[in-house]
Amino acid sequence: MEKYLPNMYQKDIFHINYDKLKEKGIKYLLFDLDNTLATIKEDKPSPKVKKLITNLKKDFTVILVSNSLKKRVSAFASSLDIPYFSFAMKPCGFVYRRIKRKFEFQPWQMAMIGDQLMSDIRFGNKHHLFTILVDRLANDEFKITSINRYRENKVLALYAKQNVFKKGKYYE
Repeated sequence: MEKYLPNMYQKDIFHINYDKLKEKGIKYLLFDLDNTLATIKEDKPSPKVKKLITNLKKDFTVILVSNSLKKRVSAFASSLDIPYFSFAMKPCGFVYRRIKRKFEFQPWQMAMIGDQLMSDIRFGNKHHLFTILVDRLANDEFKITSINRYRENKVLALYAKQNVFKKGKYYE
């Protein structure tokens, strides 16, 4: 079950200690899109997200990695001027290999930031990346995500019973 346990858990992307990530040698930040950077109803980044990503690009290579379709992801990424990988099918590994070919990195130099245990955190842990879970931005989600949320709730209940992880109890 450790495959779903994040290395860090924060309320949202604005509460992450990016200086600490930099100190750890992280050079690449992989961000999920839906309910991490924006709700599924938003087709462009908020000014607050735009400002954060602009600042992060001074110290990190910021990459958008989303299971959403290219049209949505490319428009969002282009407004942030960052590279992207759409229809990533996280947690499958093919997108990891594509990222590895495009950017020269070691897994310990990368952090995966997302709102789902089953896709984002599992993807990062599977490839030995530093994983950061954030609370989802909204309850509105794509249909397929509801299946993952059902499974996620089972894992969270088990983690809570084992006193390993509890939603709302943030840590670095």
